[in-house]
Amino acid sequence: MKKIVKAVLTLIYGIGVGCTVYYGIKFCMHSTYVANPDAMLPFMEYERAFGIMALGCPFMIASTISMIWAYGMHKAEHPKRKILLLSVPAVLDAIPFLFIILVLVIGLAKDVIRGW
Repeated sequence: MKKIVKAVLTLIYGIGVGCTVYYGIKFCMHSTYVANPDAMLPFMEYERAFGIMALGCPFMIASTISMIWAYGMHKAEHPKRKILLLSVPAVLDAIPFLFIILVLVIGLAKDVIRGW
C-alpha cells in the first residue's frame, strides 16, 4: 500500500514539475502571440503562462510537502539539501503567485488611502 501511495505522489509531483518547466519556458520566451484575439480578455502567451503558474502554486506546494513526508526526507542524512532541491519547482511557482497577491494588496491599500 505504501508503495502505491509513493508512486501516485511521485507521479503527481512529476506532472507538477513538468507543468512548471513547460510554463516557465513559455514565460521566459516572452511570446506576444495572442491565441484568441476575439476573447473578452485576450492574453498573450507569456501572460497566460504567468497566470497558470500562479494558479498551480498551492497544488505544487502541497505536492512538495507530501513528497517530503512520504519519502521521509525530513529524517534523511542531509535533510536541508534534499528538501531545498525538492522545493525548487514550488518556489518557482510561488513567485508569480506572490506577485499577483502583492499587486492586489497594493491596489486595495491605494483605494483605502484614497477613500474608495
